[in-house]
Amino acid sequence: MKINQLRVSALREKLQSEKLDAVLISKMENIRYLSGFSGSTGYMMVDGKSAYIFVDFRYIEQVKKETSKIEIIQTSRSQIGEVCEFIKKKKYKKVAVEGGHLSVNGLRSFEDLLSKSQKLVPTASLIEAGRMVKSKEEITLIKKAVELVDVTFYEMISKGKENFIGKSESEVAAKIEYYMKCGGAQSPSFESIVAFGPNSAYPHYKPSPGVTVKPKGKKAGDGTFLKLDFGAKLNGYCSDMTRTIFIGKPTQKHLDIYKIVLEAQLTAINRAKPGMSGREIDKIARDVITKHGYKDNFGHGLGHGVGLEIHEGPTVSSLSEIKVTENMVFTIEPGVYIPGFGGVRIEDIVVMEKTGCRILTKSPKEIIIIE
Repeated sequence: MKINQLRVSALREKLQSEKLDAVLISKMENIRYLSGFSGSTGYMMVDGKSAYIFVDFRYIEQVKKETSKIEIIQTSRSQIGEVCEFIKKKKYKKVAVEGGHLSVNGLRSFEDLLSKSQKLVPTASLIEAGRMVKSKEEITLIKKAVELVDVTFYEMISKGKENFIGKSESEVAAKIEYYMKCGGAQSPSFESIVAFGPNSAYPHYKPSPGVTVKPKGKKAGDGTFLKLDFGAKLNGYCSDMTRTIFIGKPTQKHLDIYKIVLEAQLTAINRAKPGMSGREIDKIARDVITKHGYKDNFGHGLGHGVGLEIHEGPTVSSLSEIKVTENMVFTIEPGVYIPGFGGVRIEDIVVMEKTGCRILTKSPKEIIIIE
């Protein structure tokens, strides 16, 4: 039995245990996970015996090629009415919907067209919980996406002055995305972050065409941070990496902060074990940063799961009680951010194995100075 069919079978068991007749799936990443269909719009229905995909004319040939053991139903471009007619024809009484994805307006549109006796039941993580544990095939696909960002980082650094000095943050971001696209990426995993100098103190930041990357001068202490956070989507799976480099010769404070963040990251990677909660892993890195006096400068979680989406389970943060188990793939990305001065984040993707984390990201983390 193919892996997609095994996933559908596991979903059917959940439907049975929760006494649901069927589930309506609207989130395209979940549809791809269950069926293999990689289109950008459609619906999927799974009941106790069968699975169905609803697509319009644009995707008919694609869905035939990418799926098996699933009934394909061609619809018009306006699909909700036809999906509702199908639900009424099947006489389902309780249909699960993805509460975290289907909008309030979407839910009302379905409810208005269904019979009064038919109930839509919003659910949370009905499919996402299973997606947290990756198959061998998924890990291989994620690894290929990670390799692409590693190559991209190498290309950027190998021509450091040409790719960075005198370029705007926006130009650097465009060059990163150019290399990823040339390497086969279908798209970036997210909008690339390129943050120079004090801008690197923003954990999330949009590159500016008005900020030029260049050293103040050639003497020691004229340098500053350049934070690069980017990822590629390849074969449907995402990657995510952050490296902070130096433009010009940094001050001792810059170097110290970098070393603190690197210590926090490596300590968390080395000490994380299967069965630990996201909160416990987060605390390992947070304790290192706190020890050095920067507790208040690390305000986000340590990491997040990566797969078909750039942010998915498991969450690795001070709020997460999720147990991290074997074959979960996630980031470890501590940071220290000082307003007006700058910030450092170092991020790798890891896969949890029987004895601990295996780092998928291979890009170097030693201090890199470009001037």
